[in-house]
Amino acid sequence: MTTQFRILVSTADRLNSGGTTPLLFDYDIGGMISGRNFQGKTVGCAVEWCDPIRYSPNADYTTPNANNGKGLLLELMNLTQANTWTTWGDNSSRALCYLQNWVESGYNGIQQTVPYVRRQTMGAVFNGDVVNNGVLRFRVSAFDGTDVLPADTGNNVEDFSFSIVFWELEQTLGGEPTYPWYRAWFNTANRLSGTVQKAVLQVDLKTNASWSLGRNRGEKWMCAVDFASTLKHDNATLSPGLSIRCQEFRRNDNYNTVFYEMLRSYRTAEEKYYGNKLSIHPLCSDHIGFVMDESPDRLTTVTLEVVDSVTGTAPDTPANLEDYVISIVFWPIQAKDKDEDDVLRPVEGLGEVVRVIR
Repeated sequence: MTTQFRILVSTADRLNSGGTTPLLFDYDIGGMISGRNFQGKTVGCAVEWCDPIRYSPNADYTTPNANNGKGLLLELMNLTQANTWTTWGDNSSRALCYLQNWVESGYNGIQQTVPYVRRQTMGAVFNGDVVNNGVLRFRVSAFDGTDVLPADTGNNVEDFSFSIVFWELEQTLGGEPTYPWYRAWFNTANRLSGTVQKAVLQVDLKTNASWSLGRNRGEKWMCAVDFASTLKHDNATLSPGLSIRCQEFRRNDNYNTVFYEMLRSYRTAEEKYYGNKLSIHPLCSDHIGFVMDESPDRLTTVTLEVVDSVTGTAPDTPANLEDYVISIVFWPIQAKDKDEDDVLRPVEGLGEVVRVIR
């Protein structure tokens, strides 16, 4: 049986070292995971569920206010995610999940989904030797609509709890590719050029995998969005939905131009906030994503374009669109089996066979 551990974390039980608020704290797991459990293993990690975090720089959770920001990132600070990249900070990520803000209130991460993750979940990836260190340090960072920074004003946050699960992956570090999946976080406020409606963003994701070797064995890559903030369009005329296009991830055999859909809820309070997602779970490797023509580490920029989901053109008054955060996950697949046509197979260790009918 594959080794796995489920740990309930409550900020009320935090250690006094390393931080004194629920926004930055140490948590003792020394009695839960021994030094032998994950030794020499590659470990997956994900948050199964998390209480909605009540946090407001204004100490007002209920009243919508732009100062409350667009969402929070729950981060695990003392374990490195070498397979991630961000457009902000030091270009590295410690994020476990993104907690969407609800209509600029003080409530972040409202969820209505099953409180479990699947074995194919593409969460964080760690070396098992460092998971056994006995103490985990957690931090909450905030996307305020422009920057992603550690949350402050610790007196204006309430205690919360969450469930984090560690499980042994079949993939081992040091193989090809080095990690079973990769993730890039984008903040449109960090764009190189353009506008929120059509933003050109840098990407510098290094997979440490040999692209030429991958081509020889028929390996391709898939990509898809797994986390995103809501996209606010503060406008009198609202679109039925907002679609995000990304031409870098569209092949000639894909007749759908939509890379990610920001759905409209039609609930009164949520009218201007597109893309409410009542889940904090990462994608799984058996999702049917967008097949790429090249390795993600060959990309230097991506262009994210927001259009009206019906007309396919820019929404009314595109200058009223506000910046957003979005996470794209990349995973390798084997493009064709020698005995079958139109079959996409995950690289060994990544989960089930995915059949794509073209």
